Amino acid sequence: MELELEEKGGTPADRKRPKKPVLVVDDDPINQVAVAEELELGGYDADLAASGREALGKVQTGNYRLILMDCQMPGMDGFMTTQEIRKWERTHCAPRTAIVALTSHNDEGEKARALSSGMDDFIAKPFTSNDLKRIMAAFPPTEGPPSSGPTQEPDLTPGVRRSMRLIELFMQHVPEQLRELREAQMRGAAVEVRTHAHKLKGSCLALAARPMARAAEALQNVAETGNLSRAHVLVSELERRFGVVKQLLEEELTSS
Repeated sequence: MELELEEKGGTPADRKRPKKPVLVVDDDPINQVAVAEELELGGYDADLAASGREALGKVQTGNYRLILMDCQMPGMDGFMTTQEIRKWERTHCAPRTAIVALTSHNDEGEKARALSSGMDDFIAKPFTSNDLKRIMAAFPPTEGPPSSGPTQEPDLTPGVRRSMRLIELFMQHVPEQLRELREAQMRGAAVEVRTHAHKLKGSCLALAARPMARAAEALQNVAETGNLSRAHVLVSELERRFGVVKQLLEEELTSS
């Protein structure tokens, strides 16, 4: 099902320019229409997907301004769908489309899961016109050649002074921190996971590895809830990001 909605406002040239629709992903048809109607009131085009699989297929063949993703869907939920979309974008060097979670669970654990899966932001259901305005302002349509998207931050902030001693300490101690974190997660020791994640976040911030620090903070927030059912995903994300950061730091040491 697709709703072609005329975007209002802008210059005559803007109105003639082909518009990228917003992909609404939700397994409930009532929720689909409710979100699409809110988009219509804001003057945006909408395309609908009723499952994670359908959404992934549409992303692979379409060109979307934004994806509004329901988190709780049977089969492939919103978190899994987002991970698959990000994997497909990386594999095919496709531009990074902003994905915003639509969640009825407005708590820190749900927000952490959304961000760690690769989403960029979240809106609690039911959202208001002000929520929509904020999201559309935060993620404007990109023009020109494909890029990684305006919201993608480097794994290691450039231009920050990092001494050889600091880099060596980071690469020496973080693998052990990650090992202890993984062991605590596997044992279900939420307090230990929170402690290790907090310590790791500080280590990452000291090197200006901000995306990795945010992943550690997300894990810390999850551990504070005491529910570690999805903690393994965040630990895996931290391990993946450390691999990238380690390579970048080694390049810095080589070039210094």
